[in-house]
Amino acid sequence: DKVFDFIVSHDHFSPRSVEYIVSPEVVGTLSEDNYRDFIKESFNHPTEIWGFAYSNQLNDDDRLLLNTLITFGDEIEYSELERAFENRMKFEVDNNNETRSMYAFKNAYLRLLGSFIFSNAENSVRFINHSLLDFLLKHIQGDKVEIEKIINSVISVQQLTQRLFPLSGPISN
Repeated sequence: DKVFDFIVSHDHFSPRSVEYIVSPEVVGTLSEDNYRDFIKESFNHPTEIWGFAYSNQLNDDDRLLLNTLITFGDEIEYSELERAFENRMKFEVDNNNETRSMYAFKNAYLRLLGSFIFSNAENSVRFINHSLLDFLLKHIQGDKVEIEKIINSVISVQQLTQRLFPLSGPISN
């Protein structure tokens, strides 16, 4: 009961976090006491949860959408996010021989809605959880190739100034 209360009342509670802690890869490898400790550690420091989901449960379109969303700060209108995603997708097709799937934005958006992203009545899109945002910032910061792709596919200055320049570090000549 204490573990259940801890999970459902935690700030980092999400469907993805529960899915991660009950996955067979985790449950089958830990004793009961170690499992309780693992649950508490996972919720208090959810980087591993988001890393697992990002790397293993999402497809490339989903990751592109999240990587596009993070460039806008905390919230962006649906139509602006769609436009930025489409530009990023065009960049990937033109420069990296990626294949564009039909309805890529809409399908990625619907797959992520409720577990990675949230949309309010005003049609603004934001991350569902601040811990996901923290994970993505660290993840992208360590990927200079992804930062370069983002820079080459932005549609607005806002994408560069909200989070991207701080991610890329000092600008050198």
